[in-house]
Amino acid sequence: MRQLFLMNLCSVAGYREIADLTANAEVRTFADVVARQRMAQCRALAERYGWPSHTPYDAEPAAAELRIIWLRALWALEQGEYGTFAEGLETAESILEDACLRAAQAFRGSLIAGMFEEHAMSVCGVRECLDEMVDGLCHPDVAGIHSAA
Repeated sequence: MRQLFLMNLCSVAGYREIADLTANAEVRTFADVVARQRMAQCRALAERYGWPSHTPYDAEPAAAELRIIWLRALWALEQGEYGTFAEGLETAESILEDACLRAAQAFRGSLIAGMFEEHAMSVCGVRECLDEMVDGLCHPDVAGIHSAA
């Protein structure tokens, strides 16, 4: 549970950084919305289990590894390497989705299992939206999306 909580915090930070790095209002708004949504989920877990929401990512190896993936993806965004950025985002979101599904399986039959299943579906939905947005970054003349980098 704590590992998943920290992985979500890592995701929040990643989306906040995407919002800071892009000049495109659509991408920035999307990243802000995802960050707020995930932060709300983190708060719910923190309140339920009494965890501080400012815990460092390296408190759990899986969260630290996820942060490294996010940092590589963000670096690629800064460099305008949108394909690499997309691959990093896909990897990060897949890891988070899998962790949510494993948590749901571990707590099968309980109310919290449903919460993790909903979170996994949300991550999946975000991945689908990101695919479209990153495609726009790769083809800015067509989609009109530009990075600040």
